[in-house]
Order: sequence, then C-alpha cells, then structure tokens
Amino acid sequence: MSLINKVKTLGRTKSLKGKSAVPGTGEPGSGSILAVGTLATSEELKGAVGGVASCHFETCPNVSDVASKLGAQFFDAVIFDPDNAGDIYATIRGASVNKDKAFIVVFSKNWASSPSKRVEAFTAGANMVTSDPEAITAALNKIITRSRQGDLTCPVCGLDKFFEDDLVDHMVLYHFNADTTQEITCPIAGCGKKFEVGTAHKSKSNYFTHKRNEHGKAARKEIPVESRNPTPVWPFALVVVQNSQGKFLVVQQFANSGYWVPGGRVNATEDLQKAAIRNTLEQAG
Repeated sequence: MSLINKVKTLGRTKSLKGKSAVPGTGEPGSGSILAVGTLATSEELKGAVGGVASCHFETCPNVSDVASKLGAQFFDAVIFDPDNAGDIYATIRGASVNKDKAFIVVFSKNWASSPSKRVEAFTAGANMVTSDPEAITAALNKIITRSRQGDLTCPVCGLDKFFEDDLVDHMVLYHFNADTTQEITCPIAGCGKKFEVGTAHKSKSNYFTHKRNEHGKAARKEIPVESRNPTPVWPFALVVVQNSQGKFLVVQQFANSGYWVPGGRVNATEDLQKAAIRNTLEQAG
C-alpha cells in the first residue's frame, strides 16, 4: 500500500471512530429565507422556495431596508438579483446577526450565463449563482432541513449543531471557493488535522477539499473522491454547444480551477455520442 493510501485509510478510520462519523438521525430543522428587491414578487422564486420543507419565507422589496432587516433577524439564505438590487454583498456580510453565516444566492439569468459575472459574484461574497429554480430548491433543502442537533461547529463561520454529513455539505455550499484566512483544525472527532492559511484550492493540503474527500459520504465510499491526480488513459468526449444567439456553453470546473466546455470519460461499451450528451447534462443540467 502506498504512503498516500495509508494516510487516506488512517484518516477514514479515525473519522469513523468519532461519534459524528455517521449521518445524523435527528428531526429535520427549519429556517428562514429573505428575497430582496424585485425577487420579492417573483413567482418563479416563490415556487422554488415552496419546495423547501419547514421554511419561513420573507420579502424585502425596498433594497434600502435590507441592512436593518438583516441586523434584526438571522436569515439562513438571502436571495437577490444584482441587476435590480445592486451590490449588497457587503451589506449582507456586514449585518451583525448574519455575517458569514448567511447563504447568498444570486438568482439571475444574466449573471448565471456570464462567466465573468459569476466570478465577480463569487469574489464579492456570493455562495451560489443560478437561474435554475430547482437548483435553489435542492441547495436550500440541504441548508434549511438539517436537524441542527449535532455536536460539530463550522471552524470558518461559526454555524453550529452539525452532524458530519451536514458539515461536509455546509463546507461545499458555503466555503468551497473561500481562502483559508486562519489556521483551521478539523473538528471531526478523531481527526484533528491542521490546515494553514492559504489560497483556496492552490494546495492539495486544503481544508475544504479535505472535508469533502476524507469525511462523510466520501469516507464511507458512498460517493467518489474528487481529485486532480492524473487518471488512466480513457476515451474522452468534449462537447461544443452553441445557442441561437451565438453564445457557447462553458461549465465551472472542480475546485475553482476555471471554466471549460462540457466533457468527460466515455464509459465501457458506451456510445461516444451518448457519452457526450450524458456528460453535458451532468455538468450543465
């Protein structure tokens, strides 16, 4: 067994020994969502939020009222369109109650379709940029309905009461594109691995990829480990998609490593055209 595999095996063994190493069994929790500006009356957004269990939905049509509203009440998620509400990331992050604990969603076809605007939004503090209501429903269900009865606290933003799987989902949704601004010790029982200050995803020794790959479902081998390591030679399909307006489809790559056309491996006995369609649907929806 290689040294790398020994380390991974040891990390997994330690993780599974901790009391939080299995999925939580507590009752589903509840939470609140705030829609800002024109999204306060968006039927499409209301439909998306309607698919989230145990959710309290509030609106703030007047953008100038956002700061006072966020200062008085904690919201699990804040959803807005920058083309209408403007640059309110600092307002959300600066609110005394919410700070880094709020999940910021940019819900806009204009911003979701532009790679440069997506990068701008993530750099400014957004956690999600999308024009797909179903994607919002899926993300908010993970955020809102976690049981909030676990014993783990996020070492980055301070949200607490996570089980291990909940914390892994939280790290991917909230902090995956964030720099490590302070030394972090993994809070999973039996792990304790330390991570130094650094730029997101520029090192293989990264806390967020560690959490994704060495704990939760990946540790139990229920989902594959994400990796930049070289892969064996395999038939591969790259897909160039152009719409009627002449725009080309690109997808964001793993670990904030940029944008590229859809593509992926061709499975054994799989037709090349079917593989191309499958990879495009998997990566772009």
